Amino acid sequence: LHNRENAACVLALFHALVLPSDVAEKSLQKFQGTWRRFDRKGVRNGVQVIDDYAHHPTEVRATLSSLRGMYPDKKIWIVFQPHQYSRTRLLFDDFVQSFGQADYVLIPHIYRVRDTDEDVASVSAESLAQAIGEKALYTESEEKTLALLEAELGENDVLCTMGAGPIYRLGE
Repeated sequence: LHNRENAACVLALFHALVLPSDVAEKSLQKFQGTWRRFDRKGVRNGVQVIDDYAHHPTEVRATLSSLRGMYPDKKIWIVFQPHQYSRTRLLFDDFVQSFGQADYVLIPHIYRVRDTDEDVASVSAESLAQAIGEKALYTESEEKTLALLEAELGENDVLCTMGAGPIYRLGE
């Protein structure tokens, strides 16, 4: 839906600028997506692997809505790496409410960027997982997260790595 809305805006802009619509249409036909925005990594052992840059509650909900719409009958696993302790603290309640359409949420740690020691002391990945509830688990590291996924993912499950930090490497 998000990509369709963006495409409609591109076509409207071309129309408003009185530019040839066939140029816009040809460009849109060639468009293969944006890196780290619902980036399909492939299938491994029957598991569809996707990566998304979502690191704000609104983006998390939008990505999960797309995942649920595309895979209504599959278990959706999210590996979420919050971006910044300060952002996680400020948006904590919104993050807790953002994962409603996921079946499982794994949180290895918070990606530290520009955070003070006070920010780091104010919130933890473990507290976020606990607040999300039974579907969420604090996994401590990418290595432990990967081991859990390899043991638990089933054929036809969907795995989405999510966050602005280097969590995408886990999906690769």
